Formats: sequence, structure tokens, C-alpha cells
Amino acid sequence: MRYTAVFMNFAGSLRHTGKKGIALGTTLVFACVLGGKAMLFHLGDSRIYRHSGKRLKSLFPDDVRGGRLCAAIGSMEPKMPAMRMIRLFPGQGLLLASDGFYKALSEELIGEALSGRINGREGLEKRLRTLAEEGMKRGSKDHISAVYLCKK
Repeated sequence: MRYTAVFMNFAGSLRHTGKKGIALGTTLVFACVLGGKAMLFHLGDSRIYRHSGKRLKSLFPDDVRGGRLCAAIGSMEPKMPAMRMIRLFPGQGLLLASDGFYKALSEELIGEALSGRINGREGLEKRLRTLAEEGMKRGSKDHISAVYLCKK
């Protein structure tokens, strides 16, 4: 079994504002893929999506209450990440994305952009970069990162 993975990071001109009382932390999405199965871990508001055809489905709920992040590493009380095992079939992929990547874009737009024939790693990276740039045009101001894993 072969997998293709592409990582895209588009930080732009983000910086900490230095406001008092703000503790910086990070969210977590992690996928360990072995032989057609993936063990997934999630904490925070970054997301893991299953991608099949033009369909994109988030596999975990965000750790958000009342519009505020309620779980992160380093800035809040320790919490175990949610875990889930899934099976991946040929043609399916996993998109691991920061909130800066997905919040300004619809799942339909992302699913459509990742569907169809992709010409290797460069083609996939180009699609992810185009989505990141579209998110920035639509007002995303947060860190933008995405990893796409697909089963061939």
C-alpha cells in the first residue's frame, strides 16, 4: 500500500499582539496510518476530515464552547485528545487542517478543490496553496496549515 502526504504551511504575517492574559497554546491533529487503517487523535479546533470524491466529512467535533476554544496544549488544563480508528479505502484521503485553513472556506469548496485527478505531490500542494490563498482573501487571519494523506 502506498500513501502520498503533502504538508502546506502558510503563516503569512501573523504575530502575537502581546495582550495581557493571553496564554499561547496549540491544538493537535495527528494521524498514524498503517496498512489501510488510521489511528486519529484530535484536541482543539484544528480538524481531521475524511475526503472521498467531492465529499469532505469532519471526523471530530471542535473543542469549542460558546465560540471559545476550550481545549489546547500548553494554555489550558491538560486534557486527553479524542481518539478514533478508521479504515481508509483506495481513493480516500485525510485532510488535517488548522482553523485558519478551513474557517473561511466551505467544506463543499474544499472537497471540490481536492477532487478529480491530481498530478502527484506538486499538483496536490498547488491545490492546498490555492485553498490557503483563497482563505486569506476571504479574511482568514489565523495560522494556516494543512496536511493531506491519500491512499493510492
